[in-house]
Amino acid sequence: MRFRILEKKFLNLLIVVAALFLQSCKSIKTTSTNIAYLPVNEVIKRHYAKGEGFAIKADLIIKYERGSDFVSLNGSLRMTKDSAIWVSISKLGFPVGKLMVTEDRVIFYEKVNKSFFDGDFALINNWLGVEMDFQMFQNLFLGEALVDLRKEKYEVSITENNYFVVPKKKNPIFDALFWLDPVNFKISKEQFTIDEQNELQIQYKEFEIEENFSLPKGFTVNANNKNKNTTIEVDIKNIELIDNLRFPISIPDNYKQIKLQ
Repeated sequence: MRFRILEKKFLNLLIVVAALFLQSCKSIKTTSTNIAYLPVNEVIKRHYAKGEGFAIKADLIIKYERGSDFVSLNGSLRMTKDSAIWVSISKLGFPVGKLMVTEDRVIFYEKVNKSFFDGDFALINNWLGVEMDFQMFQNLFLGEALVDLRKEKYEVSITENNYFVVPKKKNPIFDALFWLDPVNFKISKEQFTIDEQNELQIQYKEFEIEENFSLPKGFTVNANNKNKNTTIEVDIKNIELIDNLRFPISIPDNYKQIKLQ
């Protein structure tokens, strides 16, 4: 994964999408103070332990802050694991936009500027300069590491009541740090740092754990891009398992297509 411009375009994408989806996590909630040491391979194996597929719907509360700009939004989330993620956003009861992401398609529109995007991840990756796919986007909602921990060698220690996972070999371009919850082995916090002025941190709230699924109740994205701080907070509430989930999205007439250059 090429992180040479993670501090710029990837953060910008999160900000744009956040204007279409993200709210809350004020602190990491740890679940245990007595953590048994596990080898790093076992920690990573448990992080990727496959649960059953599920389809859920939930409510979102979204807060976006960048400098003097502050926006609070409401949203609805629908997700079929490993298939589709759908988000509808509103403000003061009025529709603002919709987003749907599948394995081979990204589509969203927003009503303020009457614009839309409809394309695949190849277009987005070309614009970002990094490899992004549906799995990476889904991991953000599931509390799983944005990068694949199975592709590099890591070492583990115990800190902040979490398993602290770091690469064995320092990457010359960026530092990546991961804090994993000792009970559910999901991400408590992950951090990507290029330098003092370019950093991305994602921090999760406690998880709702059911027989068929595990989902965070909220998360916060903090992005520092050349001393310009952006915070996106997401609360995920009223989570329900749903059969025969639908993903309605239709671009209104006379909307202008967004060109990624």
